[in-house]
Amino acid sequence: MHQSTICKKFIISCHSIKEIEIRMRTLIIIKIAGVANDALQNDALQASMAPALQQVQLGSSVITKTRKENQKDEQRWKEIESRINSLLFNWNKVRIYQEGLPLAKPELISKIVNESAKQNKNYLLIKKLAAQGARVEGTENSTFLLTEYGFMKKIKESEGTEKEKVEKEYAKIKQDLLARRTSFIADRITITLLEGEIGILFIGSRLAVESKLPADIEIRAI
Repeated sequence: MHQSTICKKFIISCHSIKEIEIRMRTLIIIKIAGVANDALQNDALQASMAPALQQVQLGSSVITKTRKENQKDEQRWKEIESRINSLLFNWNKVRIYQEGLPLAKPELISKIVNESAKQNKNYLLIKKLAAQGARVEGTENSTFLLTEYGFMKKIKESEGTEKEKVEKEYAKIKQDLLARRTSFIADRITITLLEGEIGILFIGSRLAVESKLPADIEIRAI
């Protein structure tokens, strides 16, 4: 098989071509959090959602990290950026999807990305990719986001019996809410990602979008 044909099919392993061209729709999935328990999931969710939700008058709690955690986080994002750039896309054919980024007008999405990039490495990378020509798509239903974030905020701020009460309330709707968010994200990708385009999805491990996507979207992972 000719080398260029191989590169078109297995895009993640190809680094020598100047531009990737594909006929199918392709989605590259980048996992932004590998959480092991509910407590960490809460912080990871807020870290992802808080920058965007600040723009819809919710505010956010501060996520505190140690210097070692910050260094590890910075190194990981440098590696992700390097791997993405090594693929040398035609950026005008790339769409960016981000967990926690609500569906909104383009000017609001641009504002969210620019403001969030000042404090969030995930959004800083998105800002850089957009500057190269990639299109940033609103990815999530804002109502679902506000509902989940509201529970996360209450759980983090409450104590004792009140905390237990909120946790029980959240447990009742948690799986259904995650399923709704997952389906909405998958639908957004299915609708907006066109033939011959490449999507890059930044998402946490809780949302299994892959299983909801149609067969004509080729999935790759970084």
